[in-house]
Amino acid sequence: LADACIAAGLVRGAGTCPAVTAGLGSSAEDISTFRSSVLNVAGGRNNDLERWSGDVRADWRPAEDMAFIVSGGRNLSASSVDLTGLGAGQVVDWAYNYLQARALVGSMFAQVFFNQSESSDTYLLRSGRPLIDRSSLLVGQLQNQTQWGATNLTYGADALRTVPRTDGTINGRNEDDDEITEIGGYLQTQTDLTPKFDLNLAARVDYHSILEDPVFSPRAAIVFQPVVGQNFRATYNRAFSTPSTLNLFLDISGGSIPLPAGLRYDVRAQGTTADGLHFRYGDNGLPMHRNPFAQFAGRSPAVYQETSAAVLWEEIAAVVALQNPQLGNFMASLSPTDSDITVEARTLDIQSQMFLPTPGGIQGITDISRVAPSITNTFEVGYKGLLGDRLLLGANVYHTLIDDYTSALRISTPNVFLNRADVEAYLIANGLDPATAAGAAVAIGGDGTAANPGLPIGVVTPIEAGGSDPALVLTYRNLGRVELFGADATATLILHPLWEATVGGAWVSDDTFTANEGQATEEDIPLNAPTLKGTAALRYRNTESGLTGQVRARVVNGFPANSAVYAGDVEGYGVVDLTLGYRIAALRDLTLTLDVSNVLNTGYQTFVGSPELGRFALVRMVYEF
Repeated sequence: LADACIAAGLVRGAGTCPAVTAGLGSSAEDISTFRSSVLNVAGGRNNDLERWSGDVRADWRPAEDMAFIVSGGRNLSASSVDLTGLGAGQVVDWAYNYLQARALVGSMFAQVFFNQSESSDTYLLRSGRPLIDRSSLLVGQLQNQTQWGATNLTYGADALRTVPRTDGTINGRNEDDDEITEIGGYLQTQTDLTPKFDLNLAARVDYHSILEDPVFSPRAAIVFQPVVGQNFRATYNRAFSTPSTLNLFLDISGGSIPLPAGLRYDVRAQGTTADGLHFRYGDNGLPMHRNPFAQFAGRSPAVYQETSAAVLWEEIAAVVALQNPQLGNFMASLSPTDSDITVEARTLDIQSQMFLPTPGGIQGITDISRVAPSITNTFEVGYKGLLGDRLLLGANVYHTLIDDYTSALRISTPNVFLNRADVEAYLIANGLDPATAAGAAVAIGGDGTAANPGLPIGVVTPIEAGGSDPALVLTYRNLGRVELFGADATATLILHPLWEATVGGAWVSDDTFTANEGQATEEDIPLNAPTLKGTAALRYRNTESGLTGQVRARVVNGFPANSAVYAGDVEGYGVVDLTLGYRIAALRDLTLTLDVSNVLNTGYQTFVGSPELGRFALVRMVYEF
C-alpha cells in the first residue's frame, strides 16, 4: 500500500492519498514522512488503553531542619487515542521521564528538575503524520523565608529552559529557532496587623525570551478572623499565561481539503512565530492569495497572486474550461474589473461547516500579531468556618477579567470568492443567456447554503506558512477581553464519628463570551466548560477496623464547545462513583482500594470528540515501608 500510494502521490495532485501528501515536497525528508504517514494510515486506530509508570525516591535527613531528596521516574503511554488541535492522535509508546533533586536547609528550599518527552511512533489519525517529540524542560527554583518584625518575608527565583526537539514533525520550519528561556523573581509578605487582621502582599516579575517586556504580577489579600474557626478574606490576584512553544512555533499539516480536478488545500496548524504572521500585499493594497487552480491558468500554485476580480476570473475561467470548453473560452475572453465583480472573503467555520463572511471583508484582513501573554485579574471574597462542632462551610464569590484571551487553534486565513449576483449580472451584460449565466454564477459564487457555498478560488495565506500547497492556516489569536463572574460553595456535616456528608457546587456566569465587543472583529467565544456543576458525597471512615468507603454523585450541565477541530454541544450528565478501602489488620501498612467511577454505567462525554465513558473500575494495592 505504501509503495503504491507513494508511486502515485509523487506526481503532485495525481495521488490516491491526498491527506498524507498535502504540504509535502519531493525532498528525501518529505518522502520519508510520506512513507511513514501512509503506513500509519494503514495501521489505523487502536482504542486499547495501556499505560505504565514507575518512580523511585531517596530521602536523606542529616538533621531535623535539613533534608535532601532525589527522585526520578518514567511514565509510558503504550497505547491510547488522545485529542490534538488537528484531530485524534494515535499514541504509541510515548514516554515522559523526569529527574528531580530537592534540598531543604532551615528556611531555604531549592530544587532542580528535568523533564523529557520521548516519542517517535505516535501519529495523527486523520493524516498519518508522525509526531516525534524529544523535547525537554529544565527548571531551577530557589526560595527562602525570614522574619522582619511582625512581617514574614518569602522570596525566591525561578528559571526555566524549554528545548523543543520534534525533528520537524511538529515545529516544522521553526525547528531550529524555537527554544524559550524564562526567568522570574518574587517577594511575598505576611503581616499580622492586629490579632484579628492579616495582610498578605506579593509581587513577581517574569522575563520571557520571546517577549519584549517583562510581566508584572501583583497580589494582595486581607484576612479577618473574628474568632477561632471563622475566616473571612478579600483578595486581588493578577496572573499571567505566557505563550507556549505550540502557540509560537507549531508548524504541521493536518491533512487536506479535496477540490475539483484532483486539487486540494492543505490544512495547516501554525504558531504565530516570534514575529507574528504576515500577509503579502499587492499593488492594489489588498492581501495576496495562493490558488491551487492557478496551474490551469499557467501559473504556479506556490506563487502569490494579486487578489483582484481580473486575476480570479482568469483562474476560474481556466477551471470552467476543463468541463465546458465553450463557456470557459467565453469567460476567458472577458476581463472584469473590481467595480464589475466584488471579491468576497469568507472564512471556514469548523462548527457550522460553512464559509462565513470575514469581518471587514478583504480590506479587513490584517497581519496576525504574535500571541501575547494572557493577563487574568481576579477579585474574590470568601468565607471558611466551623459552625458548632459539626458543620464546616466554605464559600467564594469572584469576578475575573482576562485580557488578551488566547484562543484555541482556529482557521485564520480567509478564502476568496466571486460574488454570485455580480457574476450573473456581468455574464448577462456581456451577452450570455440568462439561464446559462445563472447556472455558472451559482457554481462559482454559490447559492448561500452550506451545501453550495461556491468555489473557494484562493486562500489568503501568510508568508510564514510552511508546506508546498496553498494552505488554510489554523493559528492562535488574542481575542480581547473576557469577563466572568463565579461562585462556589461546600458544606461538610459530621453525622457521626464514623460518618460525614458533603455537598458542593460551582457556578460561572456564562458559557459563551463576546470578545472585541462593538468592533468589526466581534465574536463569541465558548468557555468550553459547564456553568453549573455539583457534588454530593457520603463518607465512612473507621480507623480501628481499617474500613473506609464513599459514595459520590456528580452532576454537570451541558455547554457549547469549540476548540480547534472539535466543535459542537456537550450534553449534561450525572454519575455515581463508589470507593471502598481496607487496611489489612495483620499487615498494618498494606491497603487495598477499589475505585468505581460511574457505577450505573451511564454513558457520557466530557468534551466534543472524546469517547463516551462508561463504568471504570480501578483496584489499587499500597504498601508503605
